[in-house]
Amino acid sequence: MSGAGLTGSIPASIGNLVNLVELKLWHNQLTGLPDAFGAMTKLQTAQPVRMETTQLANGVNPDSDRESGTTVCSSASSDLQSENIASNQPNGESFNRTTDGPALSVDLSYNELSGGIPHFITTLTNLQGLTLRGNKLKGPLPTEIGRLTKLETLTLAHNQISGEIPESISGLVALKSLDLCRNVLIGRLPNSISSLVNLTHLSLDHNKLSGPLPTEIGLLSSLDSLSISHNQLCGEIPESFGNCTRLRLLRFSHNCFSGEIPKSIGNLLHLSTLDLSHNQLSGEIPPIFMLSNLSTLRLNNNNLNTIFPRRLRLLELSHNQLSGPLPKFEAFKYIKTLHLDHNQFSGHLPTQDLKNLESLNLSHNQLSGPLPASMFGSMKQIAMLDLSSNQFSGLIPESLECSWRLKLLDLSGNHLEGDLPDWFRMGSRNMSMIPLRWDRYGTISYTAE
Repeated sequence: MSGAGLTGSIPASIGNLVNLVELKLWHNQLTGLPDAFGAMTKLQTAQPVRMETTQLANGVNPDSDRESGTTVCSSASSDLQSENIASNQPNGESFNRTTDGPALSVDLSYNELSGGIPHFITTLTNLQGLTLRGNKLKGPLPTEIGRLTKLETLTLAHNQISGEIPESISGLVALKSLDLCRNVLIGRLPNSISSLVNLTHLSLDHNKLSGPLPTEIGLLSSLDSLSISHNQLCGEIPESFGNCTRLRLLRFSHNCFSGEIPKSIGNLLHLSTLDLSHNQLSGEIPPIFMLSNLSTLRLNNNNLNTIFPRRLRLLELSHNQLSGPLPKFEAFKYIKTLHLDHNQFSGHLPTQDLKNLESLNLSHNQLSGPLPASMFGSMKQIAMLDLSSNQFSGLIPESLECSWRLKLLDLSGNHLEGDLPDWFRMGSRNMSMIPLRWDRYGTISYTAE
């Protein structure tokens, strides 16, 4: 009965279907699970069962395609505390809580569920998956959550869960994925989190966590992705991260981390994304050129003063204290986005081929010399080019017409002579003015010759 346009409450008489093993009600507008579901005892078997009611007037549930164990997916728009989803026996007893029972997964994502996380959830000792993403749940994580020793996935993202992460979380020894992002959690990350040795995915971004990271976090050697951006974490990044050699994604941006980037990051040979932007990091950047899989590097808005780049697709180091000549562009064979603005780079622009480049921002540095025609002639994919507020001089090369993709060009705040090609001047009323900023969808700024 999926997508049948059903509305209202599920009738209690559905409990008469005692031999039913699979029920699909997703993409309807149903409003809850009646107690009569308790009579449908064959839904609680080792055979895959899926119960989905994923669309209400107030939301949808895109995560309702699991096929293992028993999955209860409701779209009830009510207080979660009042939902009698634990009753699944004819006599009203709760789900089988013994180790002999079937695996159980509960998914109530993207509804209007409110109130706290019900404590009966922590009695479901066979629970392997708990997903309550995108509701209006409040209050702290129950300390009894550590009882769920078989839990492999815990997703409570996009709620209003508050308080500290309890030390009892160490009891979730089977946990592989923990997603608590976009809540209002406070306090430190507990040392006990190091007990979650099977954890591969940890997302705590967009909370109010504070204090330093525990050095024990390096014991999470199975981690594949770690995101703790947009918190109030401080102190130095522990060297112990070098032990997490399976990491592919590491996001620490928008915190208050200080000190140097640990050299042990060079051990993370599988790392593809590293975002340490918007912190208070200082000193030299370690030799991350060893990381051959790194495709995205964001270190902007720190106090870094040395650069050791490698082949990348995205590199953002703006708003630092980087100085000296620009790195040789041979290292940027695959680069598409290169933002080195608001630093103290000096010297001339390199002349190497940058045929894959789509966005280049070198503004607000101390670069000088002419604009090399060979460099611009190779930029067939360039869409944004900002060289403003430097000390460039000489003629503007005709090869600036190289890319039909170009949407924004800013050469203001330099000592350039001549004029842009006619293509940029199209529509200009005053041919004696030099356009220094050109926007395909906006206006042209001029200065007198």
